[in-house]
Amino acid sequence: MGVSNLDGPDGADLDKLYVSYDEQYLYVAITTNNTASWDVAYGFGFDVKEGGYTGDTDAWDRKIGFSRGVDYEIYFWYDGGNDVIGGGNFITWTGNGWDYKDVGSVVTYDFTTGNGLQVLEMAIPWDAIGGRTSEVALIAWVAGGAKGDSAVDTVPLDPAVDGNDWTDQDVLSNFAVIEIPIPKPELTVSISSDVLNVEQWQPANITITVKNIGEVDAQNVTVELYDRDALLKSWLINVSAHSEVKLGYLYKYSDAWGVHTIKAVVDPNNEIEEANEDNNVATLGIVVGQVAERQNKLIRLGMYVWPRTYPEEYEKTKLLVENISSMSLPAKYAETVKGFELKLNESLKLFNEGKSLIYMPNYELRGALKIFSAYIRLVKLQREISEFLESLEFKKKIDGFLTDWDESSLVAQNKVGAGAGAYLDSLYVDYDDKYLYIALSTKNTESWRIAYGFALDYREGGYTGDADAWGRKIGFARGVDAEVYLYWNGPFFENPGTNTITSAELAVWNGAGWEYYKLFENAAIGYLGNDKGLQSLEMAIPWELLGGKPEKISIVAWITGANPGDSAVITIPDDPSVHDSDNEWGDMDTISTFAEVYIR
Repeated sequence: MGVSNLDGPDGADLDKLYVSYDEQYLYVAITTNNTASWDVAYGFGFDVKEGGYTGDTDAWDRKIGFSRGVDYEIYFWYDGGNDVIGGGNFITWTGNGWDYKDVGSVVTYDFTTGNGLQVLEMAIPWDAIGGRTSEVALIAWVAGGAKGDSAVDTVPLDPAVDGNDWTDQDVLSNFAVIEIPIPKPELTVSISSDVLNVEQWQPANITITVKNIGEVDAQNVTVELYDRDALLKSWLINVSAHSEVKLGYLYKYSDAWGVHTIKAVVDPNNEIEEANEDNNVATLGIVVGQVAERQNKLIRLGMYVWPRTYPEEYEKTKLLVENISSMSLPAKYAETVKGFELKLNESLKLFNEGKSLIYMPNYELRGALKIFSAYIRLVKLQREISEFLESLEFKKKIDGFLTDWDESSLVAQNKVGAGAGAYLDSLYVDYDDKYLYIALSTKNTESWRIAYGFALDYREGGYTGDADAWGRKIGFARGVDAEVYLYWNGPFFENPGTNTITSAELAVWNGAGWEYYKLFENAAIGYLGNDKGLQSLEMAIPWELLGGKPEKISIVAWITGANPGDSAVITIPDDPSVHDSDNEWGDMDTISTFAEVYIR
């Protein structure tokens, strides 16, 4: 449709213009004679209807005007440095100004390059330029890369352009004109709704839009609306060329829950001959009764599913709470554990309330929601407990059961005891980056009122006096840096005691004296015991309480009397000092035998 025989600039030299069309698109292409890659702009002007723009500067502020009104412009920016099209605009003249869109959002285009643009082609939807029309006039140009530049070449070649002046004022008049006969109507249909979820309180206002984008009026057009395969309504309308008719339908709630395909059909029997018969159907998906269906499903779950699954989940969660309660965690975690117990009880209360409501007329949904809430609280509580345990990062379960201790952590074992209520059996030590773990088992068969002590040596220096941290007549052949003491409150003459540990302390030697810490508040302690005395004990002591993780630790444990001035009657590892007197409950003992544990 156009040729430029101008020997234009090396990077701005147009060659030919090509135009074609079909029912859906106007196709435009240009070729060039470029031998260089420059930063330039390629423009296209289209006159498709009455009026249009005829000013002095075009949509990209180039000094380009037109002798006839231009309705649309398409501009591409050419990135000479990278030898590619770097984007552009599809631009509509509104009568008052230009409306800019990204060219790629409207036009499908492609190009070839190599020493500048070589070929550019595009498919422009007729809808984008107001519909298929009987005549299109267009011209293409190449202009400079900045505002205020002008055209240096056009196709068809325009007399206003000489190829040398980049900034003169150009008024383009040599448009290529294409006659496009449209002898038939062209009907299209679309469907929309103000809501897509229909409930009892929320109908849908459906709008059917029938357009005639052809040049011929369409008379007595049948429009039908279907719900799935059921006809809802039929209309008979006239649609003038280049106009549209909107139809409305109020779609109400029904018990047919689910997704409904609403279909609008124009000219269902093909009584009107059109340019394109393939665009006369439009569909829309509408969900009916989604809330009601969910409520019904919730009620059914509350009646038949959750009552069977909840008890199992409750028992599982209850066991988790009981286990964590039995871990004898530091006192600072008491409120957290209590909170777990409260949440478990709240869940059970909600579940029972829901069960009492779910079979009552008009209360089924409320009952189901309570049961669902109870179930969700269980699941959430399980997650909270799991996260809490992970935050503690205990290597051992501190509950008094020594099933997770094995031979690898056994550091000493006794073959003798000091009586039915004072018999140490095995001593275990383990560790990780946060805790020192100590476990002790006994062979006690009676409950006595006694104290259990541990001495730890893990750095230079330490305490070596003749009375330990609880005033027992116990000294050490090597300096100890910390002691652990626990008081077993067994029977004492007429006083039956409690058969529990009633006090526990960690004492850390600071070089001049002992610093005391309540063990139940700062470490995790778990034990088993009864009227046969303490049976097993395990502790997780934070390294930070001991001043940090050492490379080696030496440990010894003992049983002593209930009062200051008493002495050791048995140690583990077994020490000679507890076998050197006939009065082991009150003599002076200097302990020298320790178990050695290397910390990696």
